[in-house]
Amino acid sequence: MIMKRRIILLFLFILAVYYCRAQSSKLPEKPWRSIVNMEKYYPVPIWEGDVSVKLFGQFSYQDSLQVAQSVDFLDSLTETINIQMSSHERGNLEIFFLDSINENVFKHILSIPDDEFIGWHYNFKHDYNQKRVTTIFNLGVRLSLVPGGQHQDFLTNALATALYPSRWDNSDFFDAGDEGHFTGPVSIFMREVPDGMQPYFSEMNAFDRDIIEAVYSSDYSQLLPQAKKQYGDYDFPKWLSPHLVLIFPFVLVLFLMAGLIILLYKRWFVRIKNEFVQFNVTAFLGLLLLGIMISSFLALRYELDWYNFGLSTFDFVAGIFLTVIFGLLGANFIRLVEKAINRNTQSKYLKTLLLFLSTTLIPVLSVFGVMYLSSRASGNFGENQITIILTFLVAFTIIGIIRALISFFVIREKELKIESELKISRLRELKSKAELNALHSKINPHFLYNALNSIAGLSTINPDKTEHMALSLSKLFRYSINKEQSDWSTIAEELKMVNIYLDIEKVRFENRLEFRIDMPEGLKHVQVPRFLIQPLVENAVKHGISKRVEQGVIKVSVRKSDDWLDISVADNGPDFPEDLAPGFGLQSIYDKLEIMYPGRFELHFLKSPDKQILIKLS
Repeated sequence: MIMKRRIILLFLFILAVYYCRAQSSKLPEKPWRSIVNMEKYYPVPIWEGDVSVKLFGQFSYQDSLQVAQSVDFLDSLTETINIQMSSHERGNLEIFFLDSINENVFKHILSIPDDEFIGWHYNFKHDYNQKRVTTIFNLGVRLSLVPGGQHQDFLTNALATALYPSRWDNSDFFDAGDEGHFTGPVSIFMREVPDGMQPYFSEMNAFDRDIIEAVYSSDYSQLLPQAKKQYGDYDFPKWLSPHLVLIFPFVLVLFLMAGLIILLYKRWFVRIKNEFVQFNVTAFLGLLLLGIMISSFLALRYELDWYNFGLSTFDFVAGIFLTVIFGLLGANFIRLVEKAINRNTQSKYLKTLLLFLSTTLIPVLSVFGVMYLSSRASGNFGENQITIILTFLVAFTIIGIIRALISFFVIREKELKIESELKISRLRELKSKAELNALHSKINPHFLYNALNSIAGLSTINPDKTEHMALSLSKLFRYSINKEQSDWSTIAEELKMVNIYLDIEKVRFENRLEFRIDMPEGLKHVQVPRFLIQPLVENAVKHGISKRVEQGVIKVSVRKSDDWLDISVADNGPDFPEDLAPGFGLQSIYDKLEIMYPGRFELHFLKSPDKQILIKLS
């Protein structure tokens, strides 16, 4: 038990030592957080060696004395450099009292072109790569803008700014609050004190002194990396910018929105009958969502930029509006071009190439035209505009390649589908012909047997009837041979064959068979399947008339009823049995109608008012 307590106490002691050591090695938040932020957004050059201060212009002895006091004060804060007044003609830190120097003379001294803008606060020359001042630092001051009792503090802050010339004057950006200021209160060519400038005239505070002491300490180069680890934000890899990181969630949302548009199109937009309206409604919704996405992306992108500049509400809405308007115009133009391509181009390779060119060139040329015309008015068509156009070209080239590949495979799939459907259609046609030929070729052997027996019996008794019956039989078989290889015949031809068939049967049955055929003149040329009616009549003879001792009557009628063509074969023979099982003749008719009238026919066996078989064709 005692051993366990000792181990726990030892462990706690080690943790305490580690914590204290970590706290002791931790750099203070002020000023190191601000230094890290300034180094991140604008690397500040650091002076090395001696700093010699030289004054120019009409300055009083009091002014030079105050500058010397400021130099001594700042020299006491710096460890790695020596600051002193220059006894030579020039210095590497030159202060120009602008109250007594003409602006053009000042520019001439510094070799600055008359039309060049120097900046609000100071002009300096340094080596950015080495992060150190290598040439003269020029500092312009206007004491006339500063209250008389604050000249000393003003000059001290101005010299401190020259030692650590950060370009930032918004202390809130660097978390300094009211305790420090990063840009000196100097103002080249400034003719009045801007609002909020008064605090810069105050005495140099502790925060500013801490910055100077930290930057010009002997261990600054070792402490700065530690401060960056401690207070620096996460640095993106050089190949991965924070703007690029934004693209991934936006692309994901864009795909989700595309899925939503497709869903709405399948459920609602397809109901719109007008193709032009349907296309524009779909395009409007897609472009509206795209405009919102682009404006949102730009708003977030600007928020990430170093100047913390955001889009206004007007810019946001205007971006959406312009995306929708120009997008609709471009989409309709591309649609017209591609309809012309699809209508006039047969080769899938040429069609794919033209679709790629329309997707790539039309948007890029439109952007180029807008930028060129707008730049002619402003006269600033240059490298930035060319970069934007090239960016659009690369983006739409990628889109065009993807769309061309998709179009090629869609066209190829349609061709294969059409080829497959044609093959299936040919196979079905061949199958139907084979089935119909098989049905036509199956002549009822009973009819042929009975007809030949009748001819043989009549040959010695009545040669005229024998000749008539043989000729009728040959006509019937000639019709059956079907030299034209057609599956259709007119009602007039069908009924003519029925009449021949009944003439043959009447020779066999004599007075026991009577028949009537009723057909309106207007239906003579209506097309029906070959051998559709004859099997019905044969069935009436076989199962109706042959069962009667008395006279039998067969009535064949064709009439039009509403949208149906009614074909009826009635007889006065025995009724249909309850368990009627169609023989080959009726089954062949049913099979034929299934092939030639799929879903468009009816077959009825009626007992009243007459016993009949009724076929209805639509």
